[in-house]
Amino acid sequence: MRFKKYNDSGELLYFLNKVKKECKPYLKLLSGRTPLYRSMNRIIVNMGQKNVRKNRIPMGTPSNVFPKINKWLQENGHVRRDRCVIARSEKNYLFGRPYIIFPISRINYTWVSAVDWNEDDVSGWNPYTLEDYFIHPNKETERFLKTHITTNKGFNIVYNKAYEIWFDCDKYYYMDYELWEINEDFIIKELK
Repeated sequence: MRFKKYNDSGELLYFLNKVKKECKPYLKLLSGRTPLYRSMNRIIVNMGQKNVRKNRIPMGTPSNVFPKINKWLQENGHVRRDRCVIARSEKNYLFGRPYIIFPISRINYTWVSAVDWNEDDVSGWNPYTLEDYFIHPNKETERFLKTHITTNKGFNIVYNKAYEIWFDCDKYYYMDYELWEINEDFIIKELK
């Protein structure tokens, strides 16, 4: 009965109208597909707006390497990992409960053609490779960085392969994934 509750109060429609108005570049990228997911600690409300932290602390990358990664990303025209909202096209409970996200306004995005930043990556993108490159640079890792990091193109690849994507934005809307799933047909119709 959650749909009836939100439909009667107008809260869901109000939220969707804001998303439709303020998240046009993101909705255009999605082209009618399900929005991307972000895992977060449980939030009391089912939908709302959050500011993007501009001082993100790494979960799996060595702390001595993280500032160097961000500097390299910025110098090469990519989105910094410490100033972004991170998402992917499949639900993940690794860092909390999944929420659908809608980055607001301008959105530059960067992605790496690797599943994640851990040592199990088949592509070789992992903290040890990063540490080796940023502490002891070599041509092979430099080539990897230049060929596997992409900015503002290839969204269909990111979406279809469920790669991690980093959005450079100041704020984003979020919606609990269960609310999305219960109301998916209605929401998609309203966002067109």
